[in-house]
Amino acid sequence: FNQSEAGEEKSDADLGLVEVVALEGVSEGRMEKEMRGIVADLEKSNHWVVRSNALRRMRGLVLGGCVGQSAVFLKTIKGSDVAVHVGHLFTDLRSQMVKEAAEAFACLAQGVGGA
Repeated sequence: FNQSEAGEEKSDADLGLVEVVALEGVSEGRMEKEMRGIVADLEKSNHWVVRSNALRRMRGLVLGGCVGQSAVFLKTIKGSDVAVHVGHLFTDLRSQMVKEAAEAFACLAQGVGGA
């Protein structure tokens, strides 16, 4: 839960944040499309909800086992500026964004370490 300016608690769904869901059995074509969307959202969006949702979608791919099953996933991570964009989020003024970046890095590290 997050607090609004009025001090009331809001759920992630109220804020427009998607739930992290493990995406299992994703085809190479869908993986490529998902990764392109994630990279685009991280590169081009200034809105924190869009960037947070991109990180949550990436975590869903990792939790679904895509790191060990798909060359596209690792190729996209290594061949793009995903790490750079996520790294910049650690200095974001919005604490929710820093939290999302930390969770994404931790999830990715566990996924790559287990692959």
